[in-house]
Amino acid sequence: MIKLLLNPTLKLGRDEDTAYLLSEIDYFRFPLAALPLLSQLQQPTAIDDIAPEQRDWLRQLGEQRLLINANCHQLPPAVVSYWLAKHYHPGFIKAQLELSVQFIGPQAAPYRARFAARYPECTVVDADGQLLVYVTHDLLRCEIDPALEQQGVPIVLIKTGGMKQSIGPVLTRALRYSELQAAISRPFDADLSVAVPDSVQDTADAILLSELYHLRVQAGLHLAINHVVEWNMARLSKKHWKVKPA
Repeated sequence: MIKLLLNPTLKLGRDEDTAYLLSEIDYFRFPLAALPLLSQLQQPTAIDDIAPEQRDWLRQLGEQRLLINANCHQLPPAVVSYWLAKHYHPGFIKAQLELSVQFIGPQAAPYRARFAARYPECTVVDADGQLLVYVTHDLLRCEIDPALEQQGVPIVLIKTGGMKQSIGPVLTRALRYSELQAAISRPFDADLSVAVPDSVQDTADAILLSELYHLRVQAGLHLAINHVVEWNMARLSKKHWKVKPA
């Protein structure tokens, strides 16, 4: 059954004789008689639950592309609204949020649990993930199975623990782990032996998971992403640097 949802980037309002939908760049006016339907469509609504006398308004909303197919998402309106505000098409949003993410590596377990709890709209799996997230304390001592690289499954590297923590690069056939090791010297100096307080690590975890949430979209397109986002947890500052294979 088709369910429809008013585009969550639009705000509903009214005055004495007019209902209107307002976004940052658009303004749509309707007779006040359309207000009940507009209010109803702020939540996913089965098409059969829309009154026959409202069908003309429904058709007009569809022609103006003010509706989205809520069946495609099964998501809270706030999630859909967020991604639409970033100018992604609803079909693209659905495809990327359904992209299965698998956490691997020695530090994977807590990150898997936190990511799944923080972003329930994302698909997290235990095997055969379409995107692998390798979580480690040491970027240069990862045990990456060459067979995974040969399959072309993108692998996002997360370095956690210590004063400097990072996400990236994304390993693909265009950038293999052996090339990463050859291209960089130890990037984090002696910070591997410097512990940070639990509260600081919690902050770092939140930052890295947020970065992963957005990087996932690019990695899901199988783009070769050779940059690293590095956070200095002593100053809470970040910088970007690129891996440049020989």
